[in-house]
Amino acid sequence: MSRRSARDALVMAIVGRPAGLPGPERIDLAGFWARFDATAPWLVRTGFDLATVAVAVVAPRLAGHRHGLAGLDAASADAVVHRAARNPLGRPLVDAATVVACFAYFSDDRVEAVARGPLQVGPPPADDERS
Repeated sequence: MSRRSARDALVMAIVGRPAGLPGPERIDLAGFWARFDATAPWLVRTGFDLATVAVAVVAPRLAGHRHGLAGLDAASADAVVHRAARNPLGRPLVDAATVVACFAYFSDDRVEAVARGPLQVGPPPADDERS
């Protein structure tokens, strides 16, 4: 499994299938990873690399799977991530990976546009106009 596929698989397992938003499997994360590798602080990159190896590569094998997250179906990948999150050593890694996974997922303009909704320009409506 390449580093990119392990990273992408980790993002997909963490993000899941959000209702009303494009699935993470439809997002091309190559641009995000290029920016991440070029601009993220070394500690963040190192932490995410460690989380990727531990959660996306090692944890599935410890759970009895022959492949990492990239070789698992969505339900199995989700179960592996949840199991890792229940482990005292795995929890901080899953937390760190979750932050980066959300940045990666919302880096796609289509996802951000759907999640944010239409741009509202101007002052918010007065309290009596909201109901």
